[in-house]
Amino acid sequence: MQLTSVTGAVAAAAGSGVANLLKTVVDRPRPTSLFRRSSSSSSFPSSHTTTAVAFASAAGLTWGPSLFLTAPVAAAVGFSRVHGRQHHLTDVLAGAGIGAAIGMTVALAARQMRGHQDGGDGSEYDPHADPSRSDR
Repeated sequence: MQLTSVTGAVAAAAGSGVANLLKTVVDRPRPTSLFRRSSSSSSFPSSHTTTAVAFASAAGLTWGPSLFLTAPVAAAVGFSRVHGRQHHLTDVLAGAGIGAAIGMTVALAARQMRGHQDGGDGSEYDPHADPSRSDR
């Protein structure tokens, strides 16, 4: 569970950084609304969605059952950004794609690192396991 949290947090941080970097390059205006002043920050991509999907995909690929919680939360974040007129739909879809790619990359890197710790076969590393057991 700890590896899942760390992997998700690393992916979320990377996703946030990439999204905010892209915002400076693209500089797309946010949707207009009668009830909200225009914002000076760029709309593309949605950094909230990028971060949420990066965390959800990395955590889910590290420990599958976490997807039952993280995927709906990430979807709700994306929906809320469009529904609240903070982003265009394409901002959220791009953020989700970027977040998924980052999450998968971080999860794969974590799996590779874990594989090097346990002898290279990719199975779960257990520092308390009895090395004399033949069922490993």
